[in-house]
Amino acid sequence: MFSNFPRQRAPAPRNDESSDSERVTISGDYEYAAPSEERDPRRHRSRARVQNTARSNLSHGAETISYEIRSPTPTHSEPLNHVPTHPTIVPMTRLEKAGLDLEVEKSSHDRTRNELDSLKQSLDDKNEELQQVGSDMEKWKRLAVERQKKLKGATHELNQLIISTQVFGKMDDSNFRTNADRLRGDIRNLSWCHLKEAKDLNISDATYKLFKQRLGLPESTILKCLRSSSTLSETVQAFIWETLRVRIFGRFRWVPQSSESMSAMSGFLEQLLTSDSNVIPDAKRRFHTWRATTTNAMVEVVTLNPEKVSNDIDKFSEEQARLTTEELRGLLKSSSHQIVEDELSEIFGDSVALSEMIDTQLACITWSDSKHRAAGRPDLGRVEPQNGRSRPSDDQDSRLLVAPGLVRSGRSSGDKFDVEVVEILPPLFKSIG
Repeated sequence: MFSNFPRQRAPAPRNDESSDSERVTISGDYEYAAPSEERDPRRHRSRARVQNTARSNLSHGAETISYEIRSPTPTHSEPLNHVPTHPTIVPMTRLEKAGLDLEVEKSSHDRTRNELDSLKQSLDDKNEELQQVGSDMEKWKRLAVERQKKLKGATHELNQLIISTQVFGKMDDSNFRTNADRLRGDIRNLSWCHLKEAKDLNISDATYKLFKQRLGLPESTILKCLRSSSTLSETVQAFIWETLRVRIFGRFRWVPQSSESMSAMSGFLEQLLTSDSNVIPDAKRRFHTWRATTTNAMVEVVTLNPEKVSNDIDKFSEEQARLTTEELRGLLKSSSHQIVEDELSEIFGDSVALSEMIDTQLACITWSDSKHRAAGRPDLGRVEPQNGRSRPSDDQDSRLLVAPGLVRSGRSSGDKFDVEVVEILPPLFKSIG
């Protein structure tokens, strides 16, 4: 490439005059601007040779080349303080220029790496802060759950205390209404918070059959209720209420050791009451007087060993909650199984306490279904609603009984069973189309 341009480098200067040398880079058309000093013929000829050689190289396709122009070193024939009259041209190789560029890139790379290290350290600090915040959140969450459990336990104990301080056979309707309405709220909240979305359900045939058997509805209706997001929650509420009616109310679960015997005896007398109601004078009054007297005597016996009875009731409630949770497993969120079981245990416990309140009254207090028949105590006769409420017709199968109503027949004095009928709490229905 440089065949037409001689590669020579003058000997190094022998004194400090090298500091006075000029350093000029020639590129492009290789024009060289001479100093303002007076030009002599030799320098003029030298500059002309450089320009001619550069133009010749460019005309043959040579690349842009950098040259270093230095003042020549004095020869032996010249004095040491001789001022040079023309420069010596020394070419800079492409490798040297690439080395300079590499140093610049290396410096830029080092700066970038330092910035990245700084950002990484800042990110690590932020991650540590987030981990600490997450740890604190988990700690407060566990503390909130523990306090919520303690609060529910205290509420349950308070309800038990209120129930235990009521006068025998003289409770007002407001006492039953308050406790029954609270039970409704607990069941409703459970169904709202812990069920899957209807579109995400994968319901087995066993679950359909269980709901059909428990609720007494056609399988097509059960399918429609469970597959619709507008009726899923109400269907589960109805299932839980029916479970309470079958397993708790009218079963004397508040006296665990004698519940089966008392339930069997009461059922036997109820059958006699139904078949001989027109033969035995004042049959209803006699039956309910016997029931209230016997159950209150059993309450007095229970108080002799309250700790054991309380433990038995707790075990019963936990077992029923476990069974019911298993029955509803296909409808529950996977993360809510244990929570649902704990809440159902409290619901069963409160239901046992409410059942004790109902059983100890002289008046007949029962749960009513959609046709206003006494639920849990079959064939005790129809109950007429109060306050101008119309009774649903028998062919209204398009409504789901979400929660039964609570009805009182008779007075707390133990009479007027066929005359005085009061709806303490109306039933809840849901249209299923």
